[in-house]
Amino acid sequence: MRPKDSRGLDNRPTSHRRQHGKVALGVCLGLSVIVLLINWQVTGYDFVNFDDDTYVYQNQHVRQGLTKDSISWSLTSMRAMNWHPITWISHMADVELYGVFRTEAGVLEGPGGHHLTNVLLHMLNAVLLFLALKAMTHAVWPAAWVAALFAVHPMHVESVAWVAERKDVLSGLFWILTMLAYCAYVRRPAAWRYVVVVIIYALGLTAKPMLVTLPFIFLLLDYWPLDRLGLRNDGRQHATNPAHSNASHSWFRGPRTWPLLVEKIPFLALAAASCVITFIAQQSGGAVADLNFVPFAARLQNAVLAYLAYLQKLFWPAGLAVLYPIRSDVSLLLVSLAAAVLVAVTIVTMLHRARAPWTFVGWLWFAGTLVPVIGIVQVGMQAYADRYTYLPSVGLFIAVAYGVSHASTKWPYRRSVLMAGSLAIVVALSVCAWLQTKHWKNGVTLFSRSIAINKDNVMAYNNRGVAYGQRGEHRLALEDFDRSIELRAGSPGVYLNRGMTHGRLGDHESALRDISTAIELDPQNAASYTRRGDEYWQLKDHKQAIADYDTAIRLNPGFVRAYDNLSHFFYMLGDYAGALRELARWYELAPREARMYNLRAWIQATCPDPEYRDGMTAVASARRACELSGWRVHSHLSTLAAAYAENDEFPQAVHWQTQAINMHPEPNKEQLRCLELYKSGHPYRTMGKKQAHGK
Repeated sequence: MRPKDSRGLDNRPTSHRRQHGKVALGVCLGLSVIVLLINWQVTGYDFVNFDDDTYVYQNQHVRQGLTKDSISWSLTSMRAMNWHPITWISHMADVELYGVFRTEAGVLEGPGGHHLTNVLLHMLNAVLLFLALKAMTHAVWPAAWVAALFAVHPMHVESVAWVAERKDVLSGLFWILTMLAYCAYVRRPAAWRYVVVVIIYALGLTAKPMLVTLPFIFLLLDYWPLDRLGLRNDGRQHATNPAHSNASHSWFRGPRTWPLLVEKIPFLALAAASCVITFIAQQSGGAVADLNFVPFAARLQNAVLAYLAYLQKLFWPAGLAVLYPIRSDVSLLLVSLAAAVLVAVTIVTMLHRARAPWTFVGWLWFAGTLVPVIGIVQVGMQAYADRYTYLPSVGLFIAVAYGVSHASTKWPYRRSVLMAGSLAIVVALSVCAWLQTKHWKNGVTLFSRSIAINKDNVMAYNNRGVAYGQRGEHRLALEDFDRSIELRAGSPGVYLNRGMTHGRLGDHESALRDISTAIELDPQNAASYTRRGDEYWQLKDHKQAIADYDTAIRLNPGFVRAYDNLSHFFYMLGDYAGALRELARWYELAPREARMYNLRAWIQATCPDPEYRDGMTAVASARRACELSGWRVHSHLSTLAAAYAENDEFPQAVHWQTQAINMHPEPNKEQLRCLELYKSGHPYRTMGKKQAHGK
């Protein structure tokens, strides 16, 4: 049996350090392997139509990669209703590494790499969590069990498999690094070590404001396992330290309490600043629900039930979904019982903190770190979310792992029983997590899972309808939008989505009605005006279409899609000056957008008016479009061929046009005609045709 000190921590001789090192290395390798086995499948998954567009594939700033302009934007932007520049920069770095673009067939390429980064960050977090707990408690196996539960728990799948939740795994990395730095500072106090802790903590807040509770966790760690209060864990002072002989026995009035509180002031100041910035960002983005929509009493009720839901799903992870709607049919008796359970658990852990400080610390870790996301300040329309447990769950895992380790000290066959039990639990959770990960394959599978859990999930029907639309299954999309409106009429987003689907099916009158309804419900949404402009264009009302695009730009001067449409439609009308003007405005907003370079090169290479043709610039623009799209989009290669032909470089034109034809599954007659023109030494001219190349 392993010797334990008064805190229940491992106290083996120094001669065992080498063996400990081998065990620790084995644990780290095991954690890495199991995370990869569970999550490797996500590297073959798509993006999902739930914030992944905002964070990556439709974000023109992120799609620029790591540039001076994009990094500057990340430092000032409150897009996605958060200020988290480190998260934005990580997505930009992924774009540099893996790319992200839409092919001719409408397929997004590059998501596998973005998923892989999340998996690797989660793997690193599991390993570092083990090392941090091992360093603080000197207990290898309880630390390993906590890290294993963290690595494999199905509730953490959402944070790993969802590209847009990069902020979870990234902030988790900074949280654990801050803990490691804090432990190093406590063991060997020095001003520079303290500064390092503050810096890492500040960086973590720029990944996700979830770290605002970490200063309070530091205070808990000061109590156990770091024991910085100068007290034994039974509440008494160390008798061997005469400096404490006349001090109060109270936890809050101990001789070392005030210096420790003062030590946390810089962290608390940073946390307060982060809270203010986050509230402003979310309120300005419309994410903070109004009290008239979600009354304060309803928020309190939901918060109490959310705690119980998190506890239930952490101990029995069944019925997991990406969306849990707020319930309006909650009984007061159920809320009262839930509140009584939470109060009782808190009182019991406080009363037994002397004998089981790990349970006291673990419970308060869990309950405290959930406070910012429990729904008192209601953000969005979810009752709770699996991703919110990514860091809070560590507290419960600590309470369980260290509690079992301490309680089993006198068990016969202790090591064999604990090893077998731990292995069985980890394997069972791993299988559940592996199955849960499969639901994240694409938007349809993800939201079908939410609907299976809750048949009246309004948001899930809407989001699955969007996913069906992205796959070209517009009839199924319409069914989902109809169901969503049936469950809750008055959502402008659903009307907009249904209108766009009607338009794709060729029913432009119905599309116009739905999108106009969306504008009536939300007259400040620039996207709705742009989409209505598309429908007016299809109905040949070009004047009204352009007016709607202008309105969209007035409402949101940074709305790239409006410039995209205007430039293409001016080109189709034969207004080349207008098209180039809108392209210039588009370039100012998105200097790394392939479609913008492609259209500009096409006009400069094929325009029938020589005033707007410029062969050299066309070649440069076309090559830039090809570079940004990974040389995989056949219309961009055709544009490059046309640009070389305008520059009288016909061998190059023939080469690239041949490449474009070979890439296209069914080359059309116009592409073949272009190839014959280049072979005969003639450039291509649009001859005044109203076509939008590459649109």
